[in-house]
Parts: sequence; structure tokens; C-alpha cells
Amino acid sequence: FVANGFDITLADPANDFSSVGFGGADDVAITDASGISLNAGSITGKLAVTANATGGTGTITDNGPLVVAGDAVFAAGTTGDVTLDAANNFNTLGVTSARNVVVNDINALALANSTISGTLDVTTNGGISGPGAVVVAGKATFTAGAANDILLLNALNNFNSVGIVSGQDVALTDRDAIDLAASTISGTLDVTS
Repeated sequence: FVANGFDITLADPANDFSSVGFGGADDVAITDASGISLNAGSITGKLAVTANATGGTGTITDNGPLVVAGDAVFAAGTTGDVTLDAANNFNTLGVTSARNVVVNDINALALANSTISGTLDVTTNGGISGPGAVVVAGKATFTAGAANDILLLNALNNFNSVGIVSGQDVALTDRDAIDLAASTISGTLDVTS
């Protein structure tokens, strides 16, 4: 779909796309009955993708880089995965529901409110911040590079286990107990729970 400067809204829960591409749009909202694959695309506004709208365990994936200037929000249900491992460029990303989540970003990334019933794996080429509350039932792994900070300071964060593959200064806030997995940090570590 191409909608230069306009919105794209495909909200019917009976939609069943195999893959969808979009270009030049402002805001994009897509709902799919099962899993959906997103082709490379650039959006000047917000992106909202809902999979498994009628139940199921489909996955939200990317077939190429996604560039989203506004907020990107993904929902795959408690049994669907979100795998966004292309050379993406998100501003703020939230996952309102999913099992296992993989996110790759070529720059810094801000995490919005997220609820993940499995694991979370975030890789960036810039800092990772968490203005939203991030809740992960499984292991959360963050890779930001040795020169970039990881600052997840929302008081409502709830991690089970956190591992830092690489990061400079790391600050984590958790509303209760937190398990620190093997980590490599080039600067400081500050944990509040």
C-alpha cells in the first residue's frame, strides 16, 4: 500500500494477509486474523500492528527494514511471537502482548509499555531507554554496544531475569526481585528493586 502523506487503516479482525508493505504513509494500523509479515517500509507517523485478532499463535515478522518516525506498537497475543530482526529504525517501540520478542534497531531505541509472556531480546546500535513499563516473564537480554547506555528506570518494570550482552552505563529499576544473568558492562551498573 502506498499512501503518500495519508493514513492506512486496515482494522478488520478478519483480515488475513500473508505479508504487507506500505510506503510514504503517515499513520498505519493493521489488524490480522493470524500471523503477518511486514515488508520494508517507511512511515512518517505511528505504526500499530495486531496479529492473531481471532486467536492463534501466528508471528509478527519483518521481511526488510522498517523505519517508523512515531510510536510503533505490536500485539501478537500471549502465544504469538514478534520477530523484528532486520536493520530497523524505530523511535519508540511497545509490545502490548506477545510471547517471545526479538527487536533489532540501527540507532537508539525507547521502550514503551510492554507485556511479554516469554523472552525479550533487544539489540541496538545506540542507547536503550525505558520511559514505559516493561514486564517480561522470561529472560530479557539487551545488547547496546560498549559505548551506549541502557537506562530502564520505570518504577513499574517487572523483569524476571536480565542479561546485558554489552552496554556502557546500565541502570535498571524493577518493582520486585530481579535476577541478573551473565553480563558485560563497560561502565557502571545501578540496580534498584
